[in-house]
Amino acid sequence: MKPALGSKRLGDVRRGDCQRLVDDVAPGMSGSRVRSVVNSIRSLYRWAQDRDLVQHDPAALVRLPAMDATSRDRVATPAEVAALLDALPLHDALPLHDALPYAIASYATARRAEIRHALIEDVDLDLEVIYLGADEDSRKSRAAQRAVPLVKPLALLMRAA
Repeated sequence: MKPALGSKRLGDVRRGDCQRLVDDVAPGMSGSRVRSVVNSIRSLYRWAQDRDLVQHDPAALVRLPAMDATSRDRVATPAEVAALLDALPLHDALPLHDALPYAIASYATARRAEIRHALIEDVDLDLEVIYLGADEDSRKSRAAQRAVPLVKPLALLMRAA
């Protein structure tokens, strides 16, 4: 595929070029993905304008496709989550037991990196809380650090583990 804008100089890109790009890629991409592409172009031009490299932003008035977000079918009920976790082994020969990481993800809304980098010290069974994002490698930003209460099923699993 020929680059739509990559061969042009910043000052030579026009609104029509950006609109053609959006029109060409929109059928094969989600609305949010198209928006992220256009936002990247806008960020580039904002940076270039701050340095007096260009005087215009060709993506400023581009018409974006309608959002075609599809909702999830549904979310598992607490009983279904419990049944799914019951099917997984809690104690196993492997270093990571299957049930515990999935329980932390399900009940504490933890991300994969937060689970991988969590230490036993991040769990306070007396206070019934897990500190997620305590490790720098496990969080997206410093603001991602959070203390999550252990709901009863997760607290029981934590104690069993």
